[in-house]
Amino acid sequence: AALGNMLLYRFERAQYNRVMFLATQHGEPFHASKVYGAEHFLRLLTKMPVILSKLSVDLTSVGLIADQCMDIAKFIQHNGKLFFLVDYDVADEWYCNLANETD
Repeated sequence: AALGNMLLYRFERAQYNRVMFLATQHGEPFHASKVYGAEHFLRLLTKMPVILSKLSVDLTSVGLIADQCMDIAKFIQHNGKLFFLVDYDVADEWYCNLANETD
């Protein structure tokens, strides 16, 4: 639920809804990691303070989680060539229209 609600930009939600619908129709599990990559994972890391604020987590644990998130972010930064796409597919006119309709 966090993926669709918190991590995707409005433009990406149409794609997410379509992929989820197709997976459900075919009785297949949806593996977000096959569609969404490092960019989305970094968005999750930036949302961790909001997520943690809604949980009953002690300050020591919050500090440990924050430290781990920082270490992961630094690792991704230093190894970005392994995780980030260089070329992106440009959305066609049909998709742009669909994404704009879902506002």
